[in-house]
Order: sequence, then structure tokens, then C-alpha cells
Amino acid sequence: MSKKLSYMIILVWVFLLFVSLPVSSSGIKEKTLISGNYSTIMINKELEENQKWEYEIKDNNILKIVSESYTKQLETDDDNVIKDIHTWYLKALATGSTQIEFYVVDSTGKKTCEETMKYNIKVIPETIEVRPGNLVKIELRENRSTGFTWHLEIEDNNIAKVHHDNYIEPDTESEKAGQSGIHYWYIKGVNQGETKLTFKYYRDWEKENVAEAREYIIKVRNNKKI
Repeated sequence: MSKKLSYMIILVWVFLLFVSLPVSSSGIKEKTLISGNYSTIMINKELEENQKWEYEIKDNNILKIVSESYTKQLETDDDNVIKDIHTWYLKALATGSTQIEFYVVDSTGKKTCEETMKYNIKVIPETIEVRPGNLVKIELRENRSTGFTWHLEIEDNNIAKVHHDNYIEPDTESEKAGQSGIHYWYIKGVNQGETKLTFKYYRDWEKENVAEAREYIIKVRNNKKI
């Protein structure tokens, strides 16, 4: 057998192997959120009557779905019609990385062989800059009627420290469950540098049960352009 014919046979086998491999219907998308903020994911795909989207989050301590919506069809300004718009509203709970996968199921809840959508979600702290001697304000909603309160830890008090904090009661009865007030902190820049602030939301008698966490990076700089 000639070398040329051998090469041709090898190429044919490689081609057949390539086309027989399962092809992923979608790549993994990357998304970065700031801790405590909200974002959305939207998928536009027509489904059969007995199908719907489901999702799975690898780490529910980092990310959660707060709500979702479905629009059967939407007419755009240029008279185009977009059908089956599925939207999920996300909240970043704590810094870290996780993955969320959206997949189609039938009426029995069984996954179909159709496409899935995967997102790698990275949650980063919000960065706040301040000059030495100046103050910055951080405020978080707090529902004291449930027993949960925010607790602050500062990595380096030589760079930034709490000047003072206060809690504003909700407009309605403070003892009514479900009503949230505002807890705010004034953070003072002390010396030039960078440090991390970690807020943890838990009951004093259940410190290990942290319902939510927020992180901020405080950069103290002498730059007058801040």
C-alpha cells in the first residue's frame, strides 16, 4: 500500500471520528457580579408545549435566583417578533465562584436531549476608595424582628475603622416580622493601604448559620482625585 493511500485512509478515519463525537450545544459563559448586587440571565428559545426550563446552582451560598419571568412573545420596534423569552433574576450573596446550569425538562421532569446553558459566576467584593481621615457610608437592610443582625469584621483596623454606626427602624411597626430597617456604618480611612470588610448576617445564638455575607474592599489613598 502506498504512503499516499495510507494517509488518505487515516484522514478518512479521523474525519469519521470527529463527526461521530457528541457536540455540546453551547459553551460555558462567564459572568462577574459584585457581592450584594443583582443581575439577569435571559434565554430566548422556543420550547414545546410540554417543556420548560429548570436550573441548578452548585453553591447556593454564593448565588440565588430571586425570581423569574416568561414572555410568550415580544414585538420589537422594527416589527420583529421574539418568542419564548425566559428571564431569571439573580442575587450575588457572597464572594466566590459557582456555576449555574439551565436545562430543558419535559412534563415528567425528565431532562431532554436538547441544549443546556451553563454560566460560570464569579462574585467579587465592591471596592470603595477613601482618603485618610475621611468617611464612607455603607448601609444594609436588616430585619431585627427575625433576630438577624449584621456583624462586621475589619481585616486591618490600622487602615480603616468604624467611626460610628446606627440602625434606622422601619416606617411601620418594628416588631412586625417581615419589616426591614436600615443599618448603616461610617467607615473612616486611617492610613494608606487596602483592607477587607466582611459583613455577616446571622442570629447571635446561631453564629454558624450565616444567612448572607457581604464583602467590601476599602482602599485608603492620599490621591486627591478620589
